Amino acid sequence: MEAVRHYADAFVLEDPKTAEPERAKDRAKMAELYRKEKGNETGLGDLVLQAYDKTAAMALRRTERQRQRDPNAEVSDPMQFTISSLDGSPLRLASLKGKVIVLDFWATWCGPCRAQHPLYEEVRKRFGDRDDIVFLPINTDEDTSAVKPFIEQNKWGRAIWFEDGLGSLLRVSSIPTTIIIDKQGKIFTRMNGFVPEKFVDQLTERIKEALDAGPEMKADKRG
Repeated sequence: MEAVRHYADAFVLEDPKTAEPERAKDRAKMAELYRKEKGNETGLGDLVLQAYDKTAAMALRRTERQRQRDPNAEVSDPMQFTISSLDGSPLRLASLKGKVIVLDFWATWCGPCRAQHPLYEEVRKRFGDRDDIVFLPINTDEDTSAVKPFIEQNKWGRAIWFEDGLGSLLRVSSIPTTIIIDKQGKIFTRMNGFVPEKFVDQLTERIKEALDAGPEMKADKRG
């Protein structure tokens, strides 16, 4: 019966590399061995169900281990992403749904990012203490060890988050890049680079538009 169980496991195991003819061979061999052992196929279905339950439980445990190593594995919706802060605390973007999220992608080595930072602060002050807007500075440095000394030296007081793959998902190909996500969790607009004398007013206006946007409004495609 041990051989039959092995064939049952092979038959129910989800494997994209296994073609249907190979599965059919596993099924035929399993049935042949079972008939030799039992005389007929009565009870074979229960054995297959047991194999299915066992492999399903194994797959669930494997997925859970993978999520513990990388919570963003196989995530395709930005709002399902989890990003980490400078102190290691995780932030699930899904917890911010219902708010307008302003993502500021930057790096310590990026001169324009440093010039843009006080402009972000000016925009943030314009919205006061509103609780339906969140500004998230997203660091993209490959060497994250440089971030904390940079923050301390330049006295950037607010929390900093690491992109943890979010930049790739959102196709951020240059920095600085600003992406606004609306209250429905959809990308509302993006700004690649910035014009210093216009940035504060432009970002302010786009945030206001995102705040007013309903679920039926189409995303703004402006760059």
